[in-house]
Formats: sequence, C-alpha cells, structure tokens
Amino acid sequence: MSIKAEGGKVVSSVSGKLDFLVAGGSAGSKLEKANRLGVSILNEVELAELLSLELPEQRQRILEEF
Repeated sequence: MSIKAEGGKVVSSVSGKLDFLVAGGSAGSKLEKANRLGVSILNEVELAELLSLELPEQRQRILEEF
C-alpha cells in the first residue's frame, strides 16, 4: 500500500498547503519549514497507524510466528 494508492500525493517541497509531512530522523530544513508553517508532522509509525497498515518489521514478526 502506498500514499498514492490511498489518495495522497507525494511532493518534493514543503508548503502551507500540505496536510501532513512524513519525516524521518534527518528531515532537516523540510522539517523546520513544516514546523514554521504549522504542517502536521508524522513519522513512519504514525503514518502506518493513520492508514491502518502494518510496518514491514511488524509483518515479518507476524510471519515468523506462523
């Protein structure tokens, strides 16, 4: 499942028009700009929860249990 498959749009720049920014630990200036603009910031876990997805490592653990 991808952001696009869920109706989202992947963009390369941060603007006030964004609903969410998915940011990792080294987001740098994009994270700073999103904070200044009041854009909601998510990490990978929060995005997966929002989309009701399992993260790859969670899927792997589930498969290993079988």
